Amino acid sequence: MADKNQDLSSLISSFEEFFTTIYKEKITDVLLAYPRIRSVEVDYNDLERFDTSLADALIVTPELVVEAAEQAIKSRNMTLPSGTGIFEPHVKFFNGPGPDLMIENIGSKSLNELVTFKGVVTKRTDVMHKVKMAKYKCQACDTEYKVLVGRNFHEPKKCDACKKLALVPVEEEGTFTDLQKAEVQDLLEKVSGGSLAAKMEIWLEDDLVNKITPGENIEVCGIMRLKIPTNVKQKREFVYGRCVEAIHVRSLKRDFEEIELTREDEKKIIELSHDPSVEKKIFSSVAPAIYGYNEVKQAFALQLFGGYKK
Repeated sequence: MADKNQDLSSLISSFEEFFTTIYKEKITDVLLAYPRIRSVEVDYNDLERFDTSLADALIVTPELVVEAAEQAIKSRNMTLPSGTGIFEPHVKFFNGPGPDLMIENIGSKSLNELVTFKGVVTKRTDVMHKVKMAKYKCQACDTEYKVLVGRNFHEPKKCDACKKLALVPVEEEGTFTDLQKAEVQDLLEKVSGGSLAAKMEIWLEDDLVNKITPGENIEVCGIMRLKIPTNVKQKREFVYGRCVEAIHVRSLKRDFEEIELTREDEKKIIELSHDPSVEKKIFSSVAPAIYGYNEVKQAFALQLFGGYKK
């Protein structure tokens, strides 16, 4: 515990310098928009340029580094524009190393480490509610306790005041955060022929909830975890599933405003607009390796275009 506290304090000091010198403006922007925007997004490349050892620590011990980064911001005691409330933003790292990593290649060596991969969202659950701070009350002496719920949490049973096993949870008075689970699989264009696309369950919390939709290509940066079996009645075989606690997710699609056209591109587009056979060229460009199915190709091509009558 002493080593962890020592490591945490040194990491906090490093992040205080990083946020003061490199990310001061970005933190101010989040402060002005808080709580509508509740996360400071940190580019891994910026962190690596600032301190390579800090970036390396993020890969190996991401949970500790994220905690240090969030405490570094909290220690600045920044005041919200409204003058009320506490400024406690999340810190979300993105652009981690190895973005071309495929889900099928993520193994047990990456357990509890930072992983970055791309994939397509196949499904998403409804929003659930996860306890962050649980409240317990002793049925014998009415003593109340607030307990922070984290990983490897063990529910308290014994009251420290009267020493009786009479603690019961008071669910309606606990503190909750939103939780959502989603499934992501390897991008089909990267999967070798004949192989099934590997899948990974990801857990999304707080402001990451409802940020992705099925069918969307995304990049995930998160911590790989073991999935503890929930059915304790079965014989324990010490075989576990896996999931990723998402730190950051972002869509890989680009908006039309982000697409830059060169003069050469504009010239070609204008030339095509005067081509009487432009429709046939567009239809034939859909799945050119597949023979026939002209009506299907035409239907797909037409769905790519839209507009309204003026």
